[in-house]
Amino acid sequence: MAKNPYVLNRRNVAIPDSPHGVDLDNEVIEGNLYGIESKIDGDLNMMDAQIGGSVSLNDSEIHGAAYLKGIKVETLYSENLKVEQTLTLENAEFKEADLECIEIGGSLNLSDICAESVSLIGAGIKYNLYLDKSNLEFLYLDDAAVGNLYLDGAKIEYVNYDELMCSSYSISDTTQIPDDFRQYLESNFERVK
Repeated sequence: MAKNPYVLNRRNVAIPDSPHGVDLDNEVIEGNLYGIESKIDGDLNMMDAQIGGSVSLNDSEIHGAAYLKGIKVETLYSENLKVEQTLTLENAEFKEADLECIEIGGSLNLSDICAESVSLIGAGIKYNLYLDKSNLEFLYLDDAAVGNLYLDGAKIEYVNYDELMCSSYSISDTTQIPDDFRQYLESNFERVK
């Protein structure tokens, strides 16, 4: 049961439980968006939304897909988020994303993002993790389990990857990742083109 059953005020918005999905495409919210412990039966649509503060989706369940492509937000908090299908954050703009212990039944798309840090510690992603053409200062993949990891054209300065598991990985000539992470991938997983 969501702890956010109503709109708090004009600056801050809460996502209540929803039997039909949530549509916030292109919305502008001056403050924060709360979706803590929300249960959404359907898709969460927030493409190109502009959030002045943070988005909190901690401990929420989305029985569908979550489309946050192009979202602009300061910080994304989504610890223990469960998404039945795919979570798309492609072209999103944020300072940091806390996606620790998320469970994604499809793929997670973080392509073309520019951020200080993304934490996927303990994440479970059934199919693909896309980080193509992303620019990150810090990426935390400790204890993450990923189907396939795509890093084509990515630029990542620091990566923590203790106990990372994946089926395969893809990098290109333009991929810039730390040498120790590259060696870990090469030594432990199959490279696909």
